[in-house]
Amino acid sequence: MNILLVNDDGFDALGIQVLFEASNTFNSIVIAPSVEQSAKGHSFTMSSPLYLTEVFNNQYHLSGTPADCTYFGLNFLCPNVDIVLSGINLGANLGTDIYYSGTVAAAREGFLKGKMSFAFSMMEDVEYSSADQKVQVYTRAAKLALELVQQICALSESAELWNINFPASAMLKDEAPKVCIKKLGHRKYQARVHERKDPRGRTYFWIGGPPEQQEPSDTDVFWCGQGYVVMTPLQLDCTSSRRMEELKDWTPILSMR
Repeated sequence: MNILLVNDDGFDALGIQVLFEASNTFNSIVIAPSVEQSAKGHSFTMSSPLYLTEVFNNQYHLSGTPADCTYFGLNFLCPNVDIVLSGINLGANLGTDIYYSGTVAAAREGFLKGKMSFAFSMMEDVEYSSADQKVQVYTRAAKLALELVQQICALSESAELWNINFPASAMLKDEAPKVCIKKLGHRKYQARVHERKDPRGRTYFWIGGPPEQQEPSDTDVFWCGQGYVVMTPLQLDCTSSRRMEELKDWTPILSMR
């Protein structure tokens, strides 16, 4: 089995390194962004060149976005890949996060190219007692991620796209974590623009606020918060079937002005 590993946290991120180690029994290759590219969505680098650097054998970083990395791998460096694994992201990608997430976009690009594709993220719901404990958490999640990949692939007849979130708190327990399959929720964030002054008196801004944790109990957002590993199968069609049905007998009228 040939595996392409990508992420949005960058080549040096813990999540992708432990995922590479966990997949060492397969033919795995890493192509990660040279620097962090969080919340880049499905953007491509179109107006500047891309530079590829081989750091170790089968481990590369690319001066582009997460989607660039998948595109570059599947169309140039390793076209015979069977599976695309993205992550493990530092922080959850739940609900409507998938529209912003570079982690999910990198997996989605693989799915667009007909590959089994998985996005993995870690809900940071604990304070680590040490750096070693954090490595332990991510290492366990990486091993479980590969178990889930193999089980889903065994059940699948065609390419699929999955979004999977691990709560760090569950990775610290001795027993096997609870797992569920839930639909996407709506992860609402506090809308904030932070205005600051730099040492030279120039104004600059940071955007974004923390998430608001009110969520119906049938969604991925809720159940990940309850300590479950949450899996969601995704699709590409954003068409509103309900609205299409409501308007099936309506024909717009345009003037000839």
